[in-house]
Amino acid sequence: MAGFAVMLGCGDDDDDNDSGGGDDDDSGGGAGTLSAVVHDFQTKMAVQDAVVELVDNVSGDPLGDQWKLTSPSDGNVTFTGIPEGVDLVGVKVTKAGYKDTYQYDFNVGASGEEFLVVGESTADLVALILGVTLDPTKGFAAGGIYWGDPTDENPVGCAVVETDPAPESGIYYFGPDDLPTPDRNVDSPENAANGLGVNPLNGYWVGMNIPAGEVDITAYSGDNVQTSFIPKVFPDSVCIANVYYSKTDFTADPTQAFCTE
Repeated sequence: MAGFAVMLGCGDDDDDNDSGGGDDDDSGGGAGTLSAVVHDFQTKMAVQDAVVELVDNVSGDPLGDQWKLTSPSDGNVTFTGIPEGVDLVGVKVTKAGYKDTYQYDFNVGASGEEFLVVGESTADLVALILGVTLDPTKGFAAGGIYWGDPTDENPVGCAVVETDPAPESGIYYFGPDDLPTPDRNVDSPENAANGLGVNPLNGYWVGMNIPAGEVDITAYSGDNVQTSFIPKVFPDSVCIANVYYSKTDFTADPTQAFCTE
């Protein structure tokens, strides 16, 4: 069917995945389907009347109006009839009062997924806390660093994140209040002077004002390095992107011993 890119041999959301896409159960939805609930990124409450559309997992471009749904009051949406041979798709969620929010690498056939959408008020609050002016020609990415896979997420705290290209307004990390802080010392993250909440164990990060286009995300936890890939960041939008240290490649949690909340 026109618009779909058939992804063969690419990373998925099973145990061997290191990319930053889907979440929860990677099976049980049935061939040619994808089921999820739409949640507000900050409150984790179901979002009604959000427009959810499938996008190409390589370009991020919409796949057409036939792959567009509106979320009901419980936030649950199910796409059906996705053509055979299409293994991975991306998702774009939009609603008035929210930033256009993208996620990639969802396995076709999955159920119990979570599609997130970031409120304008959340984006403005993050920018205010960090003293950053949002550039509408740039986007920003946020996510977590995990040991495991999307069905078995164990946060890797105190990792250092880099993106290529680098965000023009920096990368920041979240404290135990689930809000970012500008105070963390990433040059010597083991320094005890960083204090409570500055070297958090939750693994969350955000990159502000990232140039539009393809983005590599690399996490460093001591000598343990893992890279994920965002197919496309769009201007004035958010991309939710996680990095996974797979248990196949990393038999022990790569979180460093000094890392405490």
